[in-house]
Amino acid sequence: DGNGARGDVITISVTYEVWLLDPFGNLLDVIDEWLYLKYDRALNNVGSLELGLDGEYPNFSLAKLDGRIVVWRNGKLDMETSWLIRRMIKSLDEDGTLGVSIGAFSANEILNRRIVAYDSGTSYANKTGIRADNMMKQVIRENFGGSATNTSRNVSTYFEVEADTGLGPVLTKAFAWNNTLDVIQDISLTTISAGSAVYFDVVSPAYSTFEFRTYRAQRGIDHTFPNGQNPVILSPERGNLTSVLRSFDYSDEVTYVYAGGAGFNQFQFVGTASSIDRINQSPLNRREMFLSSGGIAQVVRDDADAGLRENRPRRVFQGKLVDVPGSTEYGVHWRFGDLVTVEFEGESINCSIDAVQIEVADGNEDIIATLRALDT
Repeated sequence: DGNGARGDVITISVTYEVWLLDPFGNLLDVIDEWLYLKYDRALNNVGSLELGLDGEYPNFSLAKLDGRIVVWRNGKLDMETSWLIRRMIKSLDEDGTLGVSIGAFSANEILNRRIVAYDSGTSYANKTGIRADNMMKQVIRENFGGSATNTSRNVSTYFEVEADTGLGPVLTKAFAWNNTLDVIQDISLTTISAGSAVYFDVVSPAYSTFEFRTYRAQRGIDHTFPNGQNPVILSPERGNLTSVLRSFDYSDEVTYVYAGGAGFNQFQFVGTASSIDRINQSPLNRREMFLSSGGIAQVVRDDADAGLRENRPRRVFQGKLVDVPGSTEYGVHWRFGDLVTVEFEGESINCSIDAVQIEVADGNEDIIATLRALDT
């Protein structure tokens, strides 16, 4: 469903400042000069950053594993994250020019570093009847925080968890020994399938700290028309949207899912999920699939629901988002995770800004936004 909505390359009328921190969040250097800066954020996923520097940069040795890069745009911490360094590169090109670069990941990458290190059947790996956001936060606290049974896994001094708020549907999940990021993504996907979406992110409330948070309905601010906050409307007629593509692709659609749980043959628990409305769109549109779940009861039904959503029709919207002063400026009128409204050929389409990519080089700023139509 994702698609690029690209802003024009514009001469920078904003200010950037790049900081280098040590792994504990202490400021080491304010990097005044750099060749290029590229970074991106994606909803419920890990973003990346690359900073290109002149080979004569004097403090390259200060860049350490899990040191951090902080990007300030117009005096604000952009993308609400600090970036964890995982690559330090020196290069020499054919004409003998030395260059250095630093590669880093957004703070969501922290979630990819642990597994749910508990046996099946324990309360740590099997969650029953818990609100989605609370379940996510339990998983983080039990594998990164003070609730971890192995105290050596507790990094809550550096990685905090937002207080429980009881958002989203009540879920039952089993995920012993699974990757933590995969588990959190699966919980979120289940809420989306249930029509009561809960998203997550690891943010930096201050440039030197990290906190796991959850979000009901959207990651950012609802700017949809007419009831959203300071509505943002994109359309060709308004001059802030060009190169539009709207398509409806039913090629890989599935309308009825069987999910097989624990057991074998006649003793296997099978859950189902279906879309009656889509099945009834034509006399031949019952399109079936089977997926292996491995769970029981509600877990299997949740997996069936997720499979049905994953194989829904692809209703794609694409467009080129034009940065218009006073109307659709990044960082002023919209940000990563916000909702906006698109008007095109008689349709009014509410979209989520699911990803943002920024590249700054040679005095130019290039912003690419990825829009997802909310009817997908």
